[in-house]
Amino acid sequence: MKFKIPSSVKFIQKIKYGTRLSPNRDWLIIISIVFVVLIVGVIWNIFVFFSVVSGPTISSTTPTKNAILDSNAMYKVTQIFEVRHAEQLKYKSGEYTFSDPY
Repeated sequence: MKFKIPSSVKFIQKIKYGTRLSPNRDWLIIISIVFVVLIVGVIWNIFVFFSVVSGPTISSTTPTKNAILDSNAMYKVTQIFEVRHAEQLKYKSGEYTFSDPY
């Protein structure tokens, strides 16, 4: 008496690792794993895209309408850039000399 083997069992028997090497089976498994990882990656990226598009903004605080300008801070920043510019001119004019190690 012969029993019929379901097709799923035949498939499992084909990919079962035995004493013989089967490059076709091994490549099929590798390509299947890569394909599954690719599909999972695409699904994850679609999920993240739609959650970012439909989600709240990054900053939920409302900006102030009348920002107060601190002139003292602006003056300090301007002074810093003027000092840097003066130093740059000293290098360009040759007042500062240095030896190039290269």
